[in-house]
Parts: sequence; structure tokens; C-alpha cells
Amino acid sequence: MVNKVEASSVDQIIIEVDAKSPTANINKDNLRKCHKQGKYTGIITEVYKGTLFYPP
Repeated sequence: MVNKVEASSVDQIIIEVDAKSPTANINKDNLRKCHKQGKYTGIITEVYKGTLFYPP
């Protein structure tokens, strides 16, 4: 998560990030909406262990 961005010049940009802050996992919520043998359309961007990922 990006917490702060400072740019005093084009050559000097400071970005503060927090890699450990919790983020919501929207994939699980979206997967709950799907049902077996349902028909869906979209572009598959990734398949991981049988889970299909679509762009948001």
C-alpha cells in the first residue's frame, strides 16, 4: 500500500510504502458469487490451482 508520495523535483521522488498492511481479498468475495455450471463471460488473466482470475 502506498502511504505517501513526495516529489521535490523530477529527479528526487520519495515514495513511502507499507508492504505488510492488510488489504481486502476481493477474489474470494467474487468467487462466492459464482455457481457450478454457471455461464460467465470475461477474459481469464490467470489460472492458479483451479481458480480462474478475471481483471477487475
